[in-house]
Amino acid sequence: MTVGVHRGKVRLEPYDPAWAKAFQDEKAELESYLDRKNIIKIYHVGSTSIPGIMAKPLIDILMVVKSTKQAKDWAPRLETHGYHLREDVPDHLMLAKGPEYNRTVHLHIGEWNEEYVNTTVLFRDYLITHPKAAADYEQLKKGLAGRYADDRKSYSASKKDFIYKVIQAAQAGKNWGEL
Repeated sequence: MTVGVHRGKVRLEPYDPAWAKAFQDEKAELESYLDRKNIIKIYHVGSTSIPGIMAKPLIDILMVVKSTKQAKDWAPRLETHGYHLREDVPDHLMLAKGPEYNRTVHLHIGEWNEEYVNTTVLFRDYLITHPKAAADYEQLKKGLAGRYADDRKSYSASKKDFIYKVIQAAQAGKNWGEL
């Protein structure tokens, strides 16, 4: 199993079932040294959580907490475990693990019922239960990865319309392509 990608770069790899274990291992490690009273749930999100589709070999973790204010106090402890606080993410708390040349985990932290948290889980669940939507997402990602291999920001921005359509379909209870 290969996990890790250079910050700012886009490299897709075929789905690897070992990514689920990598998530479980990282989740257990986080739970071993963070205040579990503030943690509501920890999810494996992002493309590595969707069986069968290509993904950047980077484990995305969504930690739902009672208080992001309290979670911010975890930054020094997380830094001792290889995480770096990302100040450039406006809608939630985010930390990246690993050096810039080999990011392995993105830890996203938000409170229950925040839009970011809800739509992230909704998007993941929809792709898992709608294989055609997941296949279309993979095709989009492949094309964008070829075009933006050295420009992760443009790669991510170019997926936004598709992601929005998936979230709309999920919220409306529609099958893929019914909107």
